[in-house]
Amino acid sequence: MPVRLDTRDADFFERLEQALAGRGESRAGVEDEVRSILTRVRDEGDQALLEFSRRFDCLDVERVGDLRVAGDEMARAWEETPAELRTALERAVGRIHDYHVRQIPEDRRWRDEAGVMLGWRWTPIEALGIYVPGGLASYPSSVLMNVVPARV
Repeated sequence: MPVRLDTRDADFFERLEQALAGRGESRAGVEDEVRSILTRVRDEGDQALLEFSRRFDCLDVERVGDLRVAGDEMARAWEETPAELRTALERAVGRIHDYHVRQIPEDRRWRDEAGVMLGWRWTPIEALGIYVPGGLASYPSSVLMNVVPARV
């Protein structure tokens, strides 16, 4: 049940504290659950991923490779997407890309007064995995805000 707060109410601050306190407990529970999931994936590898796919996404597959969506399936889904939505998604991808390109750090090199070459070099990683929730929590923004920065 949503809680409606009004700053004009005499008990506003008390009710606000109660609402925020409840959120903290919920957040702690989520953090514990995520920690548990990460531990299981680290310790059990692919078998844990398959179990979590069944539990969270209702996707029952035999092998982790079966989680991959084939290119022709993606192309077909894209073609079946309404044109107005495709245009909106393409615009979002462009904006997210432009934002994250500006965050790419620069390599630096210099010699100090002793003649020693100093500096740093940023090297992108070659591959990564991204979990995108399915089922009831299936949002295109989850894909875009994870995949586009990773590609940049």
